[in-house]
Order: sequence, then structure tokens, then C-alpha cells
Amino acid sequence: MKTGGDFISTGSDAFLGRILNQDGVSVGTCFQVHPGVLVTAFHVLQQALAIDLDLELEVGRVVSFSSLDGPDSLHFPAEIFAVDKRADLAVLKAENALSGSISHLMRSDIPQPGDEFQMVGFGTLRESYFDAEYMRLSARGRWNGVERQGDGFQIASGDAPGTAQGMSGCPVIRGVDDAVIGVLSGRYNSVDGWSHGRVWISRVESLLPLIPPGVPVPLQQFPAPAVPTGVSALTVSELDRTSLTSDERFFLPEAWRDAWEDATSAFSAGQIIVVKASPGVGATTFASCLLARITPDQTSIVQLEPGDWDSPTASAIPSKPHCAYLLDLKDPDHDLPSTAFMRDLEKTAELLNGLQSRLVLTIRESLLRGLSLAEFSHVHVVRLVDPPDPRTLVLRHLGVQAPQLVSVAKSEDVARHLDGMNAVQAAVGAAEIENLAEGWSGDSAEIGTLVARIAQSLDSYVGVLDLAFTDSSNSHSAPGGEKAADSPQQNLSAADRCLLLALSFKGKSRIALLEEDAQRLSSMLAGRVESSGKRSLYDVLAGPGVRGRLRTIGAKIAYGEIAVMARPAMATAVVRYVWDNYKSLREAVVDWLLQAEISDSSEFPDAASWISGLIKHGQDIDFVKNELKRVARRQSDDAVLAAVLSSLISDPHFRRQCDRLLYDWAERVELQPVVIEVARREYISSLRPIVLRRLQRVADAEKTHQKVPDLILQAFRAFIASDRSRNSFENAVEFWVRDYPTNMCAQYAAVAMIGSGRNVEWLIGLEGRGIRVGGLLAQLMLDPAGHASIGSLFASTAGDLERYEWLVVKLAEAAQEDGAILGILGLSSMLRGLGIAQDPMADLADRLELRLPRISEGN
Repeated sequence: MKTGGDFISTGSDAFLGRILNQDGVSVGTCFQVHPGVLVTAFHVLQQALAIDLDLELEVGRVVSFSSLDGPDSLHFPAEIFAVDKRADLAVLKAENALSGSISHLMRSDIPQPGDEFQMVGFGTLRESYFDAEYMRLSARGRWNGVERQGDGFQIASGDAPGTAQGMSGCPVIRGVDDAVIGVLSGRYNSVDGWSHGRVWISRVESLLPLIPPGVPVPLQQFPAPAVPTGVSALTVSELDRTSLTSDERFFLPEAWRDAWEDATSAFSAGQIIVVKASPGVGATTFASCLLARITPDQTSIVQLEPGDWDSPTASAIPSKPHCAYLLDLKDPDHDLPSTAFMRDLEKTAELLNGLQSRLVLTIRESLLRGLSLAEFSHVHVVRLVDPPDPRTLVLRHLGVQAPQLVSVAKSEDVARHLDGMNAVQAAVGAAEIENLAEGWSGDSAEIGTLVARIAQSLDSYVGVLDLAFTDSSNSHSAPGGEKAADSPQQNLSAADRCLLLALSFKGKSRIALLEEDAQRLSSMLAGRVESSGKRSLYDVLAGPGVRGRLRTIGAKIAYGEIAVMARPAMATAVVRYVWDNYKSLREAVVDWLLQAEISDSSEFPDAASWISGLIKHGQDIDFVKNELKRVARRQSDDAVLAAVLSSLISDPHFRRQCDRLLYDWAERVELQPVVIEVARREYISSLRPIVLRRLQRVADAEKTHQKVPDLILQAFRAFIASDRSRNSFENAVEFWVRDYPTNMCAQYAAVAMIGSGRNVEWLIGLEGRGIRVGGLLAQLMLDPAGHASIGSLFASTAGDLERYEWLVVKLAEAAQEDGAILGILGLSSMLRGLGIAQDPMADLADRLELRLPRISEGN
């Protein structure tokens, strides 16, 4: 089939065409439902073939068609495939296809009376003494419903006064979702004025039997379920198919091959695919790359983000044609799938299949415990047990990002440290290799040094640390790792373990300060152990002094009495070892870390970087929800909590859980400053709507922190000041002013906009777009915090009497219609000090028929 051919693409009209008679003259409209499959009205073909209206059309006869705006001379043949004279419908097949097809069909019994629709097609209009042809003519209308004639035959109708001759056969497209809900048959030509503007519409139900078998036309067979009140729609973002299919970092590991083939079969069968896996295995990568490779090119791959739902809700899943949806369920508090949810997905699967769409869920394996999925025939579960081989994964990453380092990563001294990593850790390892090699000239003579540096950084030192942290009563040589003079040589006392951990966190420190930090850490850990009912943490008073102890832990003393790690790369290994093996002490460690003087130089990580890195390493968001929140609140350190969350939310593996956590915290008074700060940091770079929903939730909360007004205004002003976020934020503000004019979020946004120079012109623009500003102005008048904004509005009208009078009228209307008379009175002193030629208080008083002193009369 010649798709597109020599036709001119008309963008959104690319699926529309014209039917020509034997003289090449347009007689009606047609549209394409699938490449080479056209639909038109039966009577249009009768006109095209000059057949008497009482006669039948023979299947197999040929007519000519052209694109909607193509020249009459450029036309192609189409064969009549099927007809239904009573329904006034015909289907054609052509070798030459139009350059586009409709979005989807919808059964005509689904639209509701009053639904808006649009019709576009060829048309002729009578202009004085001649008929003028229009290659494109549109008409808007409203759906009436399905009518029943005397013999029981059903046909739909609508009201569309702009319908013209020649538009017969065009699709009737519902405005809300671009669904074709019928085919224009004709206009009701009233002779007595009754039913003026009514049009008859052939039903989709009559069209379906005429479409050639096996032609995959998306069809919505029943209404999409309504989203329950209080459940937000899922945030959607389209993934780039080309990027996914051309990404050389992806490979299909042998461990995934059976799951891949299993999922492919389930996709073809129209089942919803559930990919279950442990964190870090690579389930999201598996699902997105699978969809990119097995879905048709016209299918959009769409990532869904749950946002703020309390539990998975099937009705929140969108149902658009030609979409492959990918939904990650990770949060144990809000993404726990229930039996009811899985059952509801059966209807979702049926709806999506009709629309040539699919759904893949990736679910953390722990969330499915206790839930049997075998009973749901519409769901197919595939399990990923093992991650891809970390050595291969790192080589793939480096092959794309830094090909010159592939040979370095292949070195056994480097590669052996990659073994045992999951997919996320391997990707981090590849990035670490890149960072460590930064500045390397490529000189082969330096490869040995580079390999040693990378190997040292990637080394977990598990053998050395197992020995160092072994109970002295059970001392033994631990396997693995290197035993050298610059690493611990024996099992360490508890005090020395604290000394090693403190120096690992700090990177370098004056000896005296380091010893104090280690003692404080020892004390805090001891309190943690004793409070848990375990044995007391022993300490050693005798033995070597701090210098000897530094040598014992494998540290060295630099000039100026500065203690540093002899092997700097070992610091991360020490910290991770303690974090992984002493879970009960994590809170105490972080408590100490936030009090310690950690270097703020780029040479060593700060406290927030350490904490976020450890959380990512262990895939442990629960630590933020519980221990970190407690420590931060205890130390009144909102900054570190915000910094950690900002780092985590930028990581796709943690975004969903952070979104939900911050949504919940938005109504926790003591945590609202954290929510605002994370939003301020994130929005300019991500532009995600959910970030603004969080701020809206904070602003409109029943109780708010005393810092909320200042912090939200700072955030809003930052969004306005940034070229990247300004337009999207202003669009959100319009939505707030229109739908929530009396809410605090709209008031804060208006104050920020006005303070940033969006004055009366901005308000006039809102009114011009049908957004009433009276409710907003009333709130600004009633709240003393908004008075300065009213003053700025008046100051901006200086020298422009028309704008000044508009503002006076709007304020007076707001005072009367929105109950803000007292707000007007409260503006008196502020308005009298503006220094403009007019007297706003007097003019407002005149409008409202109030007796107030004028400026010339004094106070």
C-alpha cells in the first residue's frame, strides 16, 4: 500500500478526503479509519456514480477520491467494499492511503445529550447568485442522542446549524476526546421552521459490520469509568520510543529471556502484564524497553505517575487509543494493590483492548504478598528474579558514555568489584568510573594507575571490614579484601570503630576534633544500644593514644595535625558497611552526622549527600519517613531533610514514593516548610504539575506553619523569574484564579504575580479569557497581606485613566458581589499614601455610595 502517496498532508485533517464524480467534481466527504479503508455516506456514492437514488450500489465498483485540500486533478481510485443503504453508509478500500487516520470510533450510544462535536469536510455555500466551494468547511454542534424511527430503525441526531451541502460522509467528532461518534448523513430541511439546524447522523454501530474483517480500528465499546471524587487523575508523560529502541545500554540478559517471551505472548493476548521484582532488579527498564520493541509504531508509550491517590484505583487509569501505559507501584503505604483493584482491571483490560491500547504494571514484589493473582484471567504475571549481569551492564553504559573506559572496566581488578551489584548499583558504578577517570588523557602508560584508583574506589573492603568489626572473642581471618598497612589490621574496639566511622564521614579532620566527634558518636551509639535492651557498648580506656589508634584503623596524620584516610576510597566502603550491617544504629549515626562539622568543600560529601547516597544504595525510602524525619525534627534541621528529598525525588526509582510522602506532609504543619523547599528546588527543572498541587495543598491547608506565607511567595516569585518555568506557572495560576479564587493558593499566586510586575494588564487578560477576577480581588481586599498588592495595582495605572477606571469598577463589583465592603474600608490609609493623581478611596466610595472623606478633606 502506498501510504500518503502524493497527497498533501493537512495535519489534523490528514484523515479527511473528498469523493469525486466521474467528471472530477467533489460531491461529498470521506474519512480514513485505517490506511486504505475509507468511510463515506451511501448517498454520496450514488451521486458520484450518477445512480438513481432508488437503485442499489454494486460492491466492487470504483469511485475516485482525493485528500481534503488536494487538487481535483490529483485523485485515486477506491473500490466499494460494503454498503448499508438504510443506514446511509459505505466503506471503500484503496491502494493509496490518506496520510492520516482517525483517532478512534466510539459507539453512538455512549455520548451524552449536550456533548459538543465538530464536523469538518468539503462543502458548498450559496453566495448571492452562485454556489461557492470550500475545500474545508467546519460546523460545530451538540449531540441530541439516538432516535428511533417508526419501524424501529435507529439513527442519531444533533443540532449543527453550520452544516452545509457536500459535508455528507464526514466524521462527527466528539470534542472532549476526538472520538468519531457517527457519520453525517444529512441535514433536516425544515419547511415550517421546526427543528431548524437538526442533522441526521449514521450510527457507529451500523458502521462496524461494514469494516473489513481483521482491520484493527480502535473502538470504545462502553463509557470509561468515572474517577471517584477525591482521586486525582494520573500524571502522564510520553516516553521516546526512538530513544528506548536505540539505547545501546539496554541488552536482554539470559535471566530475563523467558519473562520477555512470556510478556510478549500476554501482550498479544490483550492481557494486563504485571512485572513483579525486588528493588534494583530493573523492572521499569524491562517494561519500557519491552513496550518500545513490541508495540506498533503508531502506539504512544506513556508513563503514568500515581501522584496523590491513597490506593491504586482502576478508574484513574486513562483510556486513550493507541497507547501502551506503564505504571510503577512502589510505595508500600499508597500503592498496595487490593483484590478489588485487580478485579476492576478486568474492565480496564476490555476497554483498552478495544482501543488498541495496553497496560503494564511493575510492582515491588513485597507489595504482592498475600495477594493471589491466579484467579484473574485478564492479568498475566511475569517475575524478574535476577538483575542483568553487572559487568555487562557497566560495559554497555561505558560503551555509550565513555568508550575509552571499556578496556579499563574489563580489567579483572575493576570488574571483580562489580560482581553482586543490582541494576541500579551497576549504573551508579559506571557513573563512578567515569568520574574517577575524568581528566585521564588516554595515555596507555597511565592505565595501571587509573585501574588501581578505580578498583580502590569500587572495593567494598568487605574482608577487611569483616575482620575489623568482628567481636574480639571470635576473632578470625575474614576472606577477601586486601590486608595492607593502610587499612585496619585487626578487629577494632568499639571506640576505634567509632573513630574509623567518624573519619570516614568527615574525610579529614583535626585530630583533637576528630577524637571529640568519635567520643560523641560512641556515646550516642551506646545510648541507642542500651535503650534497645542489648548489652552495653564497651569502651577501652587503656591502650594506645589517639595517634596509635589512628594507625590501627588505617589512617594517617598529615601536616597540621590533620587526620585523613590513608585510602580515601575506603571511606564510602566503611560507611556503607556500618549502614548495611548495623541497621538498629542508623538513626543514631544520622543524629551524630547532623551535629558533626562535616566539610562543606566539594572534596568530601556533606551530610545530606551522605544520607541520600546511603538511602539510594539501600533502596530504603522508609528511613526518610521514619528515622530521618525524627532526627531532623529533633534537631530542627529542615534544610537537610529538604536536601535529601530533593536528591531522591530527582531519581526515577524514588520519585513516586517521594511524591506521595510530600503530599501527605503538606498538611503536617511542622513539615510544610520542607514541602515548600523541595517544591521550590524541583519545579523549575521538572515542571511537573504535581509539584504545584503540593504547594496548593500546603497553601489551602486548614492549619499552616507561620513561615508558609513567606516561603510560598519566595517559591512563586522564583517560578515567575525563571524563563523555564514562567509560562507553565502562569497557566497554573489562571486555573487557580478561575476555579479557586477564594483559596489561599490563588491569593499567594496573585500577590507574587503582581509583585513581579503582572499588574492590571494581567487581570484584564484573565477577564478577556473568561476568568472572573472579582473573587480574587475580594480576597486581596479582605486580607491585610493583600493590601500592598492592591496598592501596586493602582500605582501601575498612573497616567492611564482607562486602566484606572477599570480597576475601580472591578474592585467595587468585588466589594458588592463578594462581600468585601469592609475590605474597602481597610484600604483607606494605604491608598491615601500612593501619591497618584486620582483619589481611589473617593472613587470607590462614589461607586459604592459610601460617605468617605476625600484626600483634600484630610483624615
